Amino acid sequence: MSDIGFDMFFGKELKAKFETNTVISACLDVAKKATIKQAAYIRRTAKSSIRLASGPKDHSDPGKPPKSHNGLLRDFIFFDFDNMGTSVVIGPALLQSKSGRRFDQHKGVAKMPVPQLLEEGGPVQAFRHDSNHAGGGWYYTDTMKPRPYMAPALERSKRELPKFWEQALVGK
Repeated sequence: MSDIGFDMFFGKELKAKFETNTVISACLDVAKKATIKQAAYIRRTAKSSIRLASGPKDHSDPGKPPKSHNGLLRDFIFFDFDNMGTSVVIGPALLQSKSGRRFDQHKGVAKMPVPQLLEEGGPVQAFRHDSNHAGGGWYYTDTMKPRPYMAPALERSKRELPKFWEQALVGK
């Protein structure tokens, strides 16, 4: 418990006592509430930027958010609050195929997880079908231009983030 004295007007003095741990705990609760609401908002913004593709050949333009062909990217964007501090991680989960291989080990993409490849761009290994070629075609390496969705979601959300602190402080 801490004692704090306040010098008041007219020569009167006010003494107040409060539980330091209670005050710190209340501040951390407000911070957690605001941070979780901010993370949910950024997550929702990222998910809404990923549109469903109209068919297998419908792809987004470089620099635009990716299109989802099966909903996995959009449906597996999560956030997690660090209870030891006041930080949060927001982003897509790294999924595994039915065979247990991670999608970044799949023959269609080389060296980095698909969500990271979409966000940052990078090398991809693709298969060119050719019935005149032994084995039905060949693999080649190309560079995929970025189709960011998380960084733009954060940028678009920045204007709205302070309101979650305001709401947490007034108890909404």
